[in-house]
Amino acid sequence: MKEKERVDAQVLESMKQIFHDADTDKSGQLDKDELRTSFSNFRVRDRLRLLRIPFKDLEMLFQILDDESSGQVNADRFFRGVQRLRGQAAACDLHQMSVDLNRRLSWCDMHQSQVNYLNDHLAELVDTMDDMDGAVVRSDHDEKDPVLMSKRGRNKFVKSEQLRGREFKEGLMPKKSYDPWEEIKKQEFLQRRAERLQKDEPQPTREEKRKEAERQEWAAIQEAKAEKHRRKEARKNQPPPPPLPFHLQRVKEEQVKVKEKQRIDKLRRIAAEAGTCLARR
Repeated sequence: MKEKERVDAQVLESMKQIFHDADTDKSGQLDKDELRTSFSNFRVRDRLRLLRIPFKDLEMLFQILDDESSGQVNADRFFRGVQRLRGQAAACDLHQMSVDLNRRLSWCDMHQSQVNYLNDHLAELVDTMDDMDGAVVRSDHDEKDPVLMSKRGRNKFVKSEQLRGREFKEGLMPKKSYDPWEEIKKQEFLQRRAERLQKDEPQPTREEKRKEAERQEWAAIQEAKAEKHRRKEARKNQPPPPPLPFHLQRVKEEQVKVKEKQRIDKLRRIAAEAGTCLARR
């Protein structure tokens, strides 16, 4: 085991030099083209095969480390990631992943709160502009118009809430995104319901099960007979085959003569054996 670990360490050290050599522009950064070019080298393929690391894992590692979507990753950082691709995850790596995840979640929460804050201010501006628009179009003669007065008597929808989709009427609500957990919960609910109904139903006795099996077997036999009859009728309704050519017809006649001769010889042999038995008696 120690010998294998020592060999793997040597192979990994050689991989570090290979990644540095793949950096053709000597910028210290690896891009995807340089990574694919290095994989075309047989030395890289042999070492990855020895370390049991597929090339698709390297591409996945490149996408993970390229957090800025620049298309480039530091060569040393990429090599350290390759080292951690082997074997089980260490406790320090899991802890680092947990720290990074919590940092990302806090970053998302902070930006989400900022977006909510801006949305609230925009909602206030939209409501203010909507009220001003309604006040501008009003007139002193509106009270004489029954249609306008009936409209003003209706419940007024808040414009900002409509834009946010909180007061959509039934049928106009936008479709929600697909949630696989809701589908799983629905399937579990239906399964539990089916199991409960199955428990509530009276269980058939052994005699009833036997009769049901016999009934199914009888139905299968009848179906097989009906299928056989249908095939037989279909063969009867088929048109006759075309006549054989002359040379094939002669071959067929010879075959029929040979079979008929064999049948007659067999009957004669049986009759002779029977006569022999009677003579002995």
